[in-house]
Amino acid sequence: MNLIIILKLNNNIETNISQDSLELSRSNIVVENGFYVDDSFEGEEKYITTPSILLDRGIYKVIINYDTKYGMSSVKAEIPGGYNTLFSDTVLLEKDSNEISFNIYVNKNRQNVKIKCYFFENIDDYVLIRDVRIIPFRMNKLYEVLKLLFVLFVVNLLCIFSLKYKLIISSSFYQNNIKIVFSLFCVVLLSSLPLFIEFVIKGHDLNFHLMRIEGLKDGLLSGAFPVKIQPTWCNNNGYAVGIFYGDLFLYIPAMFRILGVPSNTAYKLYLFLINILTVIISYISFKKLSKDKLIGVLGCALYTLSLYRLNNIFIRSAVGEYTAMAFLPLILLGLYCVYSENIGEKEKQRSICFLVIGFTGVLQSHILSFEMIVLFTGIICIIFIKKTFRRCTLFILLKSVFITILINLWFLVPLLDFMGENLVINDNNRAFNNVYWIQKAGLNIAQLFISTFNKSDMPLGIGWVFVLTLFCVIYKIIIINNIDKEVLLGFFLSLLSLVLTLKVFPYDFLCDKMGKYSILITNLQFPWRFLTLASLFLTWLTCVLVKSMSNNRYYLKKVVCFFGIILLSQLVYFEGTVIKNSDLVCVYDTLGYSSFPENGFEYMPTDTEVTKLNKTLSCSNNKILIKAFSQKYNEITVDVENTDSENGFIDVPLIYYKGYKAVDTSLGKEFETGYGKNNVMRVIIPANYLGTINLYFEEQWYWRMAEFISVFTLLIIASYISFIKCRRIFFCGECMKKFL
Repeated sequence: MNLIIILKLNNNIETNISQDSLELSRSNIVVENGFYVDDSFEGEEKYITTPSILLDRGIYKVIINYDTKYGMSSVKAEIPGGYNTLFSDTVLLEKDSNEISFNIYVNKNRQNVKIKCYFFENIDDYVLIRDVRIIPFRMNKLYEVLKLLFVLFVVNLLCIFSLKYKLIISSSFYQNNIKIVFSLFCVVLLSSLPLFIEFVIKGHDLNFHLMRIEGLKDGLLSGAFPVKIQPTWCNNNGYAVGIFYGDLFLYIPAMFRILGVPSNTAYKLYLFLINILTVIISYISFKKLSKDKLIGVLGCALYTLSLYRLNNIFIRSAVGEYTAMAFLPLILLGLYCVYSENIGEKEKQRSICFLVIGFTGVLQSHILSFEMIVLFTGIICIIFIKKTFRRCTLFILLKSVFITILINLWFLVPLLDFMGENLVINDNNRAFNNVYWIQKAGLNIAQLFISTFNKSDMPLGIGWVFVLTLFCVIYKIIIINNIDKEVLLGFFLSLLSLVLTLKVFPYDFLCDKMGKYSILITNLQFPWRFLTLASLFLTWLTCVLVKSMSNNRYYLKKVVCFFGIILLSQLVYFEGTVIKNSDLVCVYDTLGYSSFPENGFEYMPTDTEVTKLNKTLSCSNNKILIKAFSQKYNEITVDVENTDSENGFIDVPLIYYKGYKAVDTSLGKEFETGYGKNNVMRVIIPANYLGTINLYFEEQWYWRMAEFISVFTLLIIASYISFIKCRRIFFCGECMKKFL
């Protein structure tokens, strides 16, 4: 019945509103029909509004053609009264453009919607609205059907559980695992509590990562895959964030956005999925490390709810870091399997899988986290230097490295290729500027033991549980003088990662001695990033310590409950303080936030003045005539004529990167391109030329070759796994007996 209602929704009709239908209002009183307003008009709260438009439930694109001088006025869709009946961003009318488009979300049928343009009081400013169009989203019905199917899926699960209740609870799987599953569910829920509000917590990097999602969405819609130069950024000038920053997992929220899911909801869904992934991986890893399910749950809770991870999620909005943290326990598990004497050869071979998935997940999420875990992997290899050079161990490590490189070659080749380009991130002069020396950004020792914070700062401590763990280990070393090698290794790695976060570590000295190679250190930006690894090693140390201190299950359960209570107290304080003190925002569509990187501009050509990037095209002289110009994502088509007897040029609104081409659409001739004013793309127009030029980004041939190798490697691995499973099925003795 609900599906029939969805299919009958009247949201496929385009609405066009001309100038003559617009109204000019002041202080909610309609004065006259009008489509123009400036600072000479008397009255307060001046705005131009459309008449009421009757819309059914669905997603609609609003397109407005306009003129303005300063770009300070804004547009928003509104419905009088009602709760959550309409979602709409407040969108600025940019001065460098004459058209904007944004999505609105109508949540109930037959709603009277108005599009209002609020005039910002400014001397000599004006706004003129030419027309307003409202176009239904092409996948409206699909979006509604998917929402309904999700609800039906949940309802069906509940119905099946209620109908088969006695059978389910009497099964051995339920009896053996229900407590574990319930505990993991609670960890997921507790780590996601701030997501269950209608707003998004505005973390430090939220705008940057939402733009990455939008860039991927628009890149996919443009037909590019993988998306290397993301459109939408910097007033649609494009940005090479996809080359330097692993975007693999962000394709998930990008697909949500393509289906019409609002930006804030897509981001929350992604974060919720990452919390689930972190819980699953950390439980499996710490269970295998400790060989105990209960300690596995403890390790999962300590790691997933660790203070720095929650800090990354809700205060910093460090999407790359908290995604990378989901895979770090797999790397620890893999290294443990490689070097442990208590692991069989079969498990050691399986460690290749753990290492490859772990390193791939981290690399595709956050390069700085990848650099840090590679550093510590090297340290572990040096600690166990004798075992490292054993034939079996060395084979596993080299095989893991080789497979990881092949799988990630599609990402590594463009990254290394662009490391030689004239970009801000490659500028060695940054390393010699004290602004980029990072020692002053380190922590004081006292900060590691402080978990309180307010709106103006963030907690950079390790949390109460880990502080207790450190004191217990120190007590065992000094007083009891009885400590096993595993605890000692965990303590050393934890202590080393904590020392690397401090101001006392000589980063400036190392930068000075390393010269131009100091960029490897300065790109880290903040020493306290090593709290990522400190959280991992301290969790492992706690698990090992609890296992070594617990002589029986009863005592073990008491210890786990004790740590759980401390962790829960810390969590309640943190999440309550975050929700109370943080800025809360609702962002539904692309234009709800700035398209410019908020700081750094690392992936732009050097000396680019970011604020001067606009949507306009410029010519070398007045003898270059532009007859037509259109832009769709990172592709521009220009009809141009050069009436001069000498070469000229045009500068188009695309940040220039290697790979951009300009080709005559009829002759196929390629034109010379390069850096123009403010590092936008410059195309050389030959003398007496008349024709149409298509400008677009094309990947290098060796990029495509790397992508082929990565896909081919994955196919070989999948085929090998399938072959092994099939062999087990058909050649297992027990299976053969049943078959015969």
